[in-house]
Amino acid sequence: IHMREKMGNRILGCDDCQLVCPKNKKIIKQLKPLEKIQDIIDIKEILIHAKTGLKKHMSSIAEFVGYNYARPQKIITMAVIAAGNSNDSSYLPLLADTMQYPNSTIRAYSAWAVGKLGGDEAKNLLLTALGRERDLNVQEEIQLALLNTEECCS
Repeated sequence: IHMREKMGNRILGCDDCQLVCPKNKKIIKQLKPLEKIQDIIDIKEILIHAKTGLKKHMSSIAEFVGYNYARPQKIITMAVIAAGNSNDSSYLPLLADTMQYPNSTIRAYSAWAVGKLGGDEAKNLLLTALGRERDLNVQEEIQLALLNTEECCS
């Protein structure tokens, strides 16, 4: 959990590392001066298209990180963590969707992210998810997230 918080809103780990990597030199030169990795890899777009497998976005992501690293589940997981660290409650409806994702790790991280954002809406989403969740690890993550919403809202 502490690692998730330290990641901040970075989807690809250290974005600075991506910018200075010699493998990315060609693609970096093609970028417009103000364009950054965050402009190419949008957290909301990833979460919106998580259900479709992100085919539209994977080629541009792979340009930066390579095709072996650019796997939909990994990218969705990183976007969920970034959303949780954003302090932006507009991510809650998208995270509600990822809390129903087939992959249990994504569901668990989504619960953490919802709890991190906090508030009454987050608490309601977590309670709903807890009622349907069957995976014990995800249930535990939801319960921890619920504790977080109670601490932040007390």
